Amino acid sequence: MASLTNFSIVATFLMLLITLCPPPTTADDTDIAVLDTNGDPVVVGEFYYAVPATGTPFEGGLTMFNNDSPVCPDFTVAQSSLGPMDVGIPIVFFPEDPTQTSVSHGSLDYNIGFKYLSILPECRQLYTTVWTVSTEDSAKSTLVVLNGEKGDQSSWFKIMKSEEYDGYKIRFSSTSLGGSKSKDVGVVSNEQGVNLLSIDDAAIPLVVVFVKA
Repeated sequence: MASLTNFSIVATFLMLLITLCPPPTTADDTDIAVLDTNGDPVVVGEFYYAVPATGTPFEGGLTMFNNDSPVCPDFTVAQSSLGPMDVGIPIVFFPEDPTQTSVSHGSLDYNIGFKYLSILPECRQLYTTVWTVSTEDSAKSTLVVLNGEKGDQSSWFKIMKSEEYDGYKIRFSSTSLGGSKSKDVGVVSNEQGVNLLSIDDAAIPLVVVFVKA
C-alpha cells in the first residue's frame, strides 16, 4: 500500500511539473535570426549591403535606377551591373513590431529602405527610400520601386531562407496582392539591359546575403 501511495505522489508531482514547465516549442522559421556575412544577427536600424549570394547568376549589390527624370526620377530598385566589387547602396529594415531588435526570416513583415542620404537633397521631400511595388503604371506594375511608407501594409516584405543557395530571398507580402498572397522578388531586364527588381512570375530568382555597411 505504501508503494502505491508513493507512486501516486510521484505521478502527481510529475504531472504538476509538466503542467508548470511545458517542453520548449520547436523553433520554426519565424524564430530564426537572419545572419550577415560575419555570422552576426542582422540588426534593425543598422545598414547592410544586399549582394547576390555565391553561385547565383548575378553580380553587384542592390542600388537605385533613375528611371525617368534625371533630377528627381521615378526610382526603381535595381541590381548593379558594375560587377561584384560594386556592393550597391546600404539598406535598412523597419519591422512591423517596433520592439523587435533583430531581423528574422519567416513570417515576420518588414519595410525595407535604402540609406536616406543616397537620394539627392532636392528629391528627399518628393520621395522616400522605402521599397514598395508599383501600382500606378500597368507597364511597371510588378517592379519594386521607391516611395513606399513605413508601416504601410502595401510595402511589407519578408526575408526567407533560400533552400538552393546559402543566402536569403526577399518576398513581397502585401494586402495589395489579396489575402495572404506573397511573391518572391526576382530580376527582370529592361530595354537598356538594366536588371530591375520585380515580382513578375517570369523574373529570375534573386538570392542575397547581407554585408554590414
